[in-house]
Amino acid sequence: MLRGAGATNTSLRINIVGTVLIQVPLSWFLGFVVGWGAFGIWIAVPVSFLVRMCLGILAYRNGSWARAGATI
Repeated sequence: MLRGAGATNTSLRINIVGTVLIQVPLSWFLGFVVGWGAFGIWIAVPVSFLVRMCLGILAYRNGSWARAGATI
């Protein structure tokens, strides 16, 4: 929805936070530090999707995405 409205920077930021700041470190932590192996790595995927969902909801409620595509 954000990309379709032209708010591609917001979508990019959400995906960077979800992947680089949440999914990758959490995969490393759960997979290697905690010792859960592949299961811990896979657990980080839905957790990062939940974070992305929450950030997307916040961006939607903010409403700045609606004005992003209008500035031509």
